[in-house]
Amino acid sequence: MTNDGHSTFDCTVRNLSEEGAKLVVTSIVGLPHRFRLSMIDGRNFDCETIWHTETELGVRFL
Repeated sequence: MTNDGHSTFDCTVRNLSEEGAKLVVTSIVGLPHRFRLSMIDGRNFDCETIWHTETELGVRFL
């Protein structure tokens, strides 16, 4: 979720840990450096990107 909850993007979560996660997306174009990850089960994490490729990103939970 970005833009104070007004913008969203779909992703698949991989390698979830207490410190962060690997996310798979269709494209990283337009994704901000910091955003809130909202899971289907109701968990929310403030994140910042620590690495990325064209379709994957690693995030650290803040």
